Amino acid sequence: MARLNGERMRYQNNIASFWLCILSILFNVVCIFLINENRKIMPDYYIGIDIVYNIVFMILGFMGAEKSKTYNKSWSYILAIMGAIQVLRIFIVPLRFYLFGQLKIIIFLLIFMFYSLSGLVLIISAILCYTRSTILREYLKYLILQGED
Repeated sequence: MARLNGERMRYQNNIASFWLCILSILFNVVCIFLINENRKIMPDYYIGIDIVYNIVFMILGFMGAEKSKTYNKSWSYILAIMGAIQVLRIFIVPLRFYLFGQLKIIIFLLIFMFYSLSGLVLIISAILCYTRSTILREYLKYLILQGED
């Protein structure tokens, strides 16, 4: 079975991992709008840092989607770290604004949900990328040992 999957993976992209990364970016965009469209939030350097981080996250997220599509194992680690950071982000900007009374509870819970989903799908994408790239590498090693091309 692993040989059959390995042969198929030589010619097909890792579409599941790719689309999970894109879905994570979309969840992040929803959070951007939920935070920045709230008129009660007073702009400060936390918002500036959050905006810069969002730009970097979206760039790295798209690069990770493209790399995971081609079974790049090293990017699976980066995607997992990005997923963990997404979950930890809940406790920085959104929680701060909620504790200062600048976010309603429903908005905070929505942000909590979308950041959690964003992190979760990135971690799932990283796991898929890692396992599938491992299968492909083992299959390619098998082919080299068998003398096939």
